[in-house]
Amino acid sequence: MKTKRTFRSVVAVAVIVLLVACTLGVDFSLKISSLEKVAADKVGMEMIPGQLSLPVLDEDSEEGIKEYVLGSFRNAEFFEKREDVSEMQEALVFNIEMPLINLAMISSFDPSMDLFIVTAEQQEGAVKCGLHFNRDKFRDLNDYTEDVFMTGLDIENMAIQFKLEQDLDRPVNLTSQALFVNRQAWPFQKTVEFAPGKEIDFKFSDLLLDYMEDEDDIPLFSYEK
Repeated sequence: MKTKRTFRSVVAVAVIVLLVACTLGVDFSLKISSLEKVAADKVGMEMIPGQLSLPVLDEDSEEGIKEYVLGSFRNAEFFEKREDVSEMQEALVFNIEMPLINLAMISSFDPSMDLFIVTAEQQEGAVKCGLHFNRDKFRDLNDYTEDVFMTGLDIENMAIQFKLEQDLDRPVNLTSQALFVNRQAWPFQKTVEFAPGKEIDFKFSDLLLDYMEDEDDIPLFSYEK
């Protein structure tokens, strides 16, 4: 009996570890020129490329996840199954489109197909870029994962990253904080010159994810025009 109880305990721990490791990933790309265009036009909007990843347990859940994502996200297409070595699980990756809109449009925009909306705003000689979190869409996604994995998604476990391309013909001074920038932590506000032709990789820090627990609009960065 002792051996049997021990075996069951090991299985229970293994299941708990798997469920806790359930991670939602979001990845997208931005261009400075697109931000400038949308920020200058109060009704401006563009679609930018993104990716969404969800863990998969088996072939049955795989087909269900595909059906859910393809029917619930904007212009979603299945991309690949990817092994996440760090989380010891496989994930399904989907190409999606994400809206980039002027911040003035946020109250009238229909976000039903979007988990995140990128916003741009022109203010005092600078362009500010942010991310609007659609909490209703997250609840819907969370309900689905609870049905499939018997556990929900935690905002603090989300993996959010994006790439910014400098495609203007002039340098700009870029300011950000509470993000990982090219794999370096920027806990406090920092400004750097962003030269034409360069790219910057951003990743959400635990601090920013914690901020997102209570706030729907997350500041990402700003740059002087």
